[in-house]
Amino acid sequence: MDIPRAVAATRAARDACIHADRAASMTHRELALKYKLTERQIRNILGVEEEDDRQVGLF
Repeated sequence: MDIPRAVAATRAARDACIHADRAASMTHRELALKYKLTERQIRNILGVEEEDDRQVGLF
């Protein structure tokens, strides 16, 4: 007997919550801790490429 897990629906709901929390000014680190993900996964979910002020430009 196969029991569907609804992975796509669960992930979509989680991602919507992450977007809402980010709009409420939570940092990537706070989101990662709350959802037990890495900061890189949070950035990928949000689709954000933020520049790091500590990184010096190459040119």
